[in-house]
Amino acid sequence: NSGLYDNNSLYDQSLSLPMKSMIPFTWEVLRLIGKLRKQDFDWVIDLDPLTYFSESMAFLSGAPCRAGFVREVGQHSLYTHPVLFREDIHICDVFQSVAHTLNAHEGDGQLIPVILNKEEKSFLDTFCRDYHIDKDDFLVGINVNASEVAKERRWPRERFAELADRIADTDASKVILLGSPSEQQYVQEVASQMKTEPIMAAGKTTLKQMIALLGRCNLFISNDSGPVHMAVAQDTPTVAIFGPESPERYGPRGSKHQVIYKGLPCSPCISFFNAKKVHCDNPTPPCIYQITTDEIWEVVQPLLPTTSPKANIDSLSS
Repeated sequence: NSGLYDNNSLYDQSLSLPMKSMIPFTWEVLRLIGKLRKQDFDWVIDLDPLTYFSESMAFLSGAPCRAGFVREVGQHSLYTHPVLFREDIHICDVFQSVAHTLNAHEGDGQLIPVILNKEEKSFLDTFCRDYHIDKDDFLVGINVNASEVAKERRWPRERFAELADRIADTDASKVILLGSPSEQQYVQEVASQMKTEPIMAAGKTTLKQMIALLGRCNLFISNDSGPVHMAVAQDTPTVAIFGPESPERYGPRGSKHQVIYKGLPCSPCISFFNAKKVHCDNPTPPCIYQITTDEIWEVVQPLLPTTSPKANIDSLSS
């Protein structure tokens, strides 16, 4: 996420910490502590939930005022302004609770769009030209993956392939598969199970370039993962598939966004308190495998164009 909002004027400077092998990482940590102390900060606001490393870095910065999360009221911490981390409210509201310690104004909970520079806009134009995506084409983006934190969030590949084929078979929509370079092979396996040929963008973009494509999509379908929130930030309508995590905590907000979630008695089973690990005895977690292709198609089909892409876009924004 480093530098994601550099063009938005939300902050003056961003610093990142390279995480490679242990010896270079240790040296980079020491360098970063030195940089932070030289800044002579008045406040440090730590939004990394429940990690001792970031809490220690906040303390070592030398800032006299430090706000961050604790597990329980009265817990000893290195923060001068500890904030109770809650998992019974949306994560946007959790983060705003930290801002309240600074008497900051109440936000609206809406994600701020990522502003693209000329190079990223040029990439989008070139990509659309190379893959014959016209300005009136209704583009449906699909993210079939989820991060290493909890791969159990992934809806089965063969169902994604079937859903993508149904969308492509409408003859009114084009399907694009997105993903990072490390996810390229997994995404390719989904594409190989399709009867139609999707536009493959997985592994071909930087983070900012992928966000540019998300902003071009007329609809984005995804597992519960980061790209959902990036699409929401770019004001793209989304359909999000939730399993072991709860949309009450991490679901996209707003009338343009829909969530598919079984809400089984065992869900949600992951949290920050258990290091966001799924402990399911079933190799095919029912919370995600009980969601059928027909169920998602019933949600997606009304969002696809029936007469022309332009007519559908107008209906979504009205």
